Amino acid sequence: MDVACVWCKREGQPVADGPGAITGICDQHGARFLAEVDAALARSETAGSRRRSRSRAAADPPLVKRIADALRVNPCVDLCDGCLAAAVGLRVHEVESVVTRLGTSPAFLRDAWRCARCGAETLVTRARPSAMARETPGSPRAA
Repeated sequence: MDVACVWCKREGQPVADGPGAITGICDQHGARFLAEVDAALARSETAGSRRRSRSRAAADPPLVKRIADALRVNPCVDLCDGCLAAAVGLRVHEVESVVTRLGTSPAFLRDAWRCARCGAETLVTRARPSAMARETPGSPRAA
């Protein structure tokens, strides 16, 4: 069975062009492709561990409380990560990590919308007043 390798054809190398030829990838290019996938996965695992350590640092309880309190001051006001960072005096990546976590809580909403402060259409976060009324201090849902 002849294989008409699409990568060989793209690189200008001769390929099998018979009526029984199957379009695919030759053994040489298949091995190269798998090596590139393995390398990309290894890079992804390394980058993921760096992101996880940064997320753990940004999810510090006082930091979470500071950002949550800033959102609770004006419930139903949508703020982008940049405007929220400016309001609390933190870096955007620190706020982004925390609000991503807060967005999974019923007390907050994180969605694509228009920021009330800068007007940008982007991901915004807001406190939900109805959920805030149900929270009690010290409850696991309270951030």
